[in-house]
Amino acid sequence: MAEGVAESKRFIPYQGNESIILRALRSLEIEGNLRLVGEQGSGKSTLVHTLKVCSDPTDSSFEEARANFPGIPWDDLNGKPWVKDGVSHLYEMSLTADTTRWDLIGTQTLSKGSTEISLGPLAEWLEDQTPEVRKVLFLDEWNYAAAGITSTMNQLADFRRSVYVSELGILDRSRGVTDKRKIGVRFRTDDHWLIVAENPYDPIAYSGTNPPNVAQLARYPPIYLPYMSEGQEVDLLAAKAAIKKTEAQRIVQWCTAIRQRFRSRELKMTLSPRNSLFLARLYANSTVGKASGWDAVMAAFVDYFPDEDKGTIRDIVSKVT
Repeated sequence: MAEGVAESKRFIPYQGNESIILRALRSLEIEGNLRLVGEQGSGKSTLVHTLKVCSDPTDSSFEEARANFPGIPWDDLNGKPWVKDGVSHLYEMSLTADTTRWDLIGTQTLSKGSTEISLGPLAEWLEDQTPEVRKVLFLDEWNYAAAGITSTMNQLADFRRSVYVSELGILDRSRGVTDKRKIGVRFRTDDHWLIVAENPYDPIAYSGTNPPNVAQLARYPPIYLPYMSEGQEVDLLAAKAAIKKTEAQRIVQWCTAIRQRFRSRELKMTLSPRNSLFLARLYANSTVGKASGWDAVMAAFVDYFPDEDKGTIRDIVSKVT
């Protein structure tokens, strides 16, 4: 297997603007909540995992992630690790229109004549009372979920910082809790951070997204994540795919042209830096320096798109080439 293929499986820390990292950490420190908004591949999930990595010196990406943002006082803002004794305290779930509160909170099962509770990520997050560690719940694809799911979080996300979960009442009773005011009730601490991420609301480009909900918007300080700059993307492709900058620039120019057409509604889909990096690695692992290397990349680039758009894509490639 080529070296570049093995390298492609490694986590790549967030490459965007340092000010975005600062805003994210400050919002979490002040409010405990954060809403990340951006097009697919803009780095929402990567940013969350980068925050985790930057709090964990044992992670193989720790030095690289911190080096990307030398001006950030990590230990002051992140404060406490997201990983302790090798155990991650990041709980995450991608939501869909079919996600139920059972998926988020937990399910009841009958085992040997008794009821058992299998906790979902929300309940696991609230049950986690590990001292001196950040407990972080990350809910991705936030605006694809049904209103009943997102409204469940309202009481947790505001000053009340608590929620009543009837399913957890069964767990409490099995633990011998008798105070009715505490049965099924869970509270957030200041160490429980809540992050949601979503694509921009667009019934065409992001079919299935729900329109913004004022009650939700008020509870989560927002950050819009743009794609990295062309220069940053070129540097990323050149470094991670081990190709020349001129070769990386060619691929980035294709993707930039695609994004412009997508935003003007001329195309039904776009390509993110994740896709451009794949194309760069494909080139690096093809017959470099010969026509077949570019042939493979151009074929893969065109094949991302539906048949009715392929003519437009070939035209873009020919003009940039």
